[in-house]
Amino acid sequence: MNQSESHPALRIALPKRGRIADQLGPLCKDAGYDWSDVDLGRALFARLSPNIEAMFVRADDVPTVVADGIVDLGITGTDLVEESNCEVDLITSLPLSQCRLVLAAPPEWKKQYKENPPKSIRVATSFPYLAKSWGEKMGIDVQIISLSGSVEIAPRLEIADAIVDLTQTGATLHSNGLEEIETLREVQACIVSSRGFGIEGDSLKSIEARTFCDALGAVLNARGKRYVMMNVPKNALDQVRELVPGLASPTVIDLYGNNEIVALHVVIEADQLNTIIPQLTAIGVHGILVSRIERLIP
Repeated sequence: MNQSESHPALRIALPKRGRIADQLGPLCKDAGYDWSDVDLGRALFARLSPNIEAMFVRADDVPTVVADGIVDLGITGTDLVEESNCEVDLITSLPLSQCRLVLAAPPEWKKQYKENPPKSIRVATSFPYLAKSWGEKMGIDVQIISLSGSVEIAPRLEIADAIVDLTQTGATLHSNGLEEIETLREVQACIVSSRGFGIEGDSLKSIEARTFCDALGAVLNARGKRYVMMNVPKNALDQVRELVPGLASPTVIDLYGNNEIVALHVVIEADQLNTIIPQLTAIGVHGILVSRIERLIP
């Protein structure tokens, strides 16, 4: 057994279950990291590559194990990083599990709040630090009712006036007779490191960390995009530039023996293809080839 097999250069804390964990497996696989043998029901550790070991913990424990130096990097939600108040460095945000932390309440209480903001409110939440911080900012004394689950039921039981909780569409709030009052902050996944980790360094650990972060980012950048190659009449190039969003400096290639047609390569959002392609063919564009992109590095 060589040294890299017994002592991985980089350790990363990943959430064992939850909204981010569900998306990390496919993301890591697409980024070239081995996820095939990971049994999240039992595993505490897994090797993602010869020099990277993952440690699986509760999502809200990730900031703590990173801050304590048990691991080098961690992936969790920005809400949990802020709620923990741990001393960690934000490496990058990841557009995963995007949602909002909101203040919500029954319609009648929302109306009273809007018309005559209270000086003190009872808030049921699993985010006491963030709820308190919001209250201090707003000049409201927030009395915390700490709940780890079923927060939405608190106003109906009259143990709280309102709740502070995560939502994506608002459907769960609505089904429990609650309405959003305001957004405390936008939430998504993020990669954090222990203080002074030095991700820009020259060590094997730093190089592995940069490679890991860049690989995940490149896969996420590519999602929802398509690489499109097409043959374009030279006299239609200006029209194509008007039709294709963000097409400022496309790759244009001369075709051998053809002075009237050029090959144009461009990246287009997948959900725009069915609108754009008929418009392109209508102005003489042909030979259109659309392919998926595995990674997109800016």
